[in-house]
Amino acid sequence: MLNILIVDDEKQKISEINAVIMGMNVDAHVDKANDMEEAKVKILENQYDIMILDLYIPTKCGLKDEKPENARDFLNYIKAEDDVYKPYFVIGNSAFDDAEEYKDFFTNHLYYLLKYDETDDSWMDALKGKILYFNQLKKKIQTDSRYDYDVAFVIALPMEFDEVLNASGSEWIKQDEYDPNTVYYTTSINNKKTKRLRIVAAYADQMGMSASALLTAKVIYTFHPKYVIMTGICATTDDDINLGDILVFNQSWNGGSGKLKDGKKKETLFLPDPHYETLDGKIKTIVNEYSRNRNFLDAIKADFKYKAGKPKTELNVYCADVTSVSAVTQSKVIVDLLKDKARNLAGLEMEGYGVYYAAKHSLDPAPIPIVIKAAADRADAHKSDNYQQYCAYVSARLAFHMIVNDLKF
Repeated sequence: MLNILIVDDEKQKISEINAVIMGMNVDAHVDKANDMEEAKVKILENQYDIMILDLYIPTKCGLKDEKPENARDFLNYIKAEDDVYKPYFVIGNSAFDDAEEYKDFFTNHLYYLLKYDETDDSWMDALKGKILYFNQLKKKIQTDSRYDYDVAFVIALPMEFDEVLNASGSEWIKQDEYDPNTVYYTTSINNKKTKRLRIVAAYADQMGMSASALLTAKVIYTFHPKYVIMTGICATTDDDINLGDILVFNQSWNGGSGKLKDGKKKETLFLPDPHYETLDGKIKTIVNEYSRNRNFLDAIKADFKYKAGKPKTELNVYCADVTSVSAVTQSKVIVDLLKDKARNLAGLEMEGYGVYYAAKHSLDPAPIPIVIKAAADRADAHKSDNYQQYCAYVSARLAFHMIVNDLKF
């Protein structure tokens, strides 16, 4: 059974949302809260699978203080408090156009925001899709608590995905019966102990943390892998790291998490509030050994057959701290701001934190996430695509070497 909480003070909208849920072929129990105060009581007492939250909700019944900041503060309260039952998924909604400015807030917290319109039923279809999908995931989790697949690749770009398929050295089979929105490919390979490993791979329909987190969650709950791996390209912010070098993410965080406020000189100040997800210690040991194996790294580079886009420098691999940001970055100012707040920052990209967060916060058995990306540029005005294929290639080759030789299954 799905436990759903509707937090809303509009009777018509509550009735319509409830009708959508009751009209679906889903076993669901629905609770309602008309203000923030009542909603806090509900999550102190009950675990909800889905919370459907109106952005314009009063703090207390009878007060006319409806504003999006209330919903934002409520979600921050849920995130910060350890004593509440945190809903597994949050769907925000609003009929007001100015709610769009809060879309980034929902995206950064890996939630979903839909536009309610009493004259257009399309929001109902979006709501049905989210509820049906979560219901399928919950059923899958309840019926199988073991690892099924050995490795899942979640990839951000088709070009990066192609290099993963090529790096396996095996035939992939297209699977399209699981999900109409995502195409999965499966294959199997032997590791060095001749154990047959089952591997699944998929790529997101767009870049960014939310897309990668959602894809990671879908892959985890559909295939139950022991390891989730992302390969591809990133930017380096460290002058000692060469273009083409491989970064295995040691610490990952959302570079946009924090507070924006006015300074004393009316300038805008960004006060970061990073929440780190970290690499498994055993994987870090493996990567550190790779960094000392010159013959191994030289062989990976030599096997790249294209002369164009091949750096002149030696290939190196690092366990590195890399932040995820919400946009493609070509700005020294932004890079310097991030480095000023994170002394050991070595790179940035757009997806890794989403993978780490989804994997680390999934239900048991939780997989081990590994993000492996190579530095294609320095996130400055000289950003180019010259090394993208090479970086996708070397990161995928390193991943498969790790799978075959060093990961424990």
